[in-house]
Amino acid sequence: MAESAAAVDESQAGTGVAADLKEYEVQFFGFTPKSFIDGVHNALVDYLNDSVEATEKFLLEEAEANSEVVSPEFVREASDRLFSHFLKTFDKNFDRLESYLKKNLFHIPSNVLLPEDAVHWQDYSAKDDVKLDGDLESLRQQIRNSLYVNARLRQWLQEAEVAQAQLDVLLLQLNNFHHILSKANISDLSESIVFMAGKARKLQDQLTIVLQQNLRDAQEQQYTNLPAVMPFSTS
Repeated sequence: MAESAAAVDESQAGTGVAADLKEYEVQFFGFTPKSFIDGVHNALVDYLNDSVEATEKFLLEEAEANSEVVSPEFVREASDRLFSHFLKTFDKNFDRLESYLKKNLFHIPSNVLLPEDAVHWQDYSAKDDVKLDGDLESLRQQIRNSLYVNARLRQWLQEAEVAQAQLDVLLLQLNNFHHILSKANISDLSESIVFMAGKARKLQDQLTIVLQQNLRDAQEQQYTNLPAVMPFSTS
């Protein structure tokens, strides 16, 4: 049981390493070498199969042209044996090609470091830690400043919305007033205001004249009612 458990652990560890290597290969090449090689192998097998089928068709056509009695089943059986022989030889040679490609072409050297892993290449000193702390504090301060600015902007936006509401009410009142003036056949508000102000000024001037005249009349009447000689009292 212990040996079985150890074998399972080793298998899982090997699977994990293979998965990591596969991921690293994808990052480095843009594809996995295994999938690329399998794709090439499948394409060559398809070409080989097409070639055998073309040969079979050619043999049947030649036999028919020469009036030779050749069974299609015989030609098919011969084609299958030929394809099997070619495929066996091809797989043997392609395995050697695959081994060479993986070893010499699709091999990632140990000294190659991907840009994503460059950050782990060097060790950081205490000075670097201090600088990093300073950068983090600077970022925190920028975040706090941004939060404050956003809060102020929200406040200004609320004030702007209140002012906009007041302006909307004022605009509505002006529209109503303009509608009233239109019904009263008053075309120009400014001219109407100037006209009314002029009439009010004239009325004020006339009222001032009347008040001054009444004051003078009252004073003259007071002086007129006084006796010519003031009586003196005797003791």
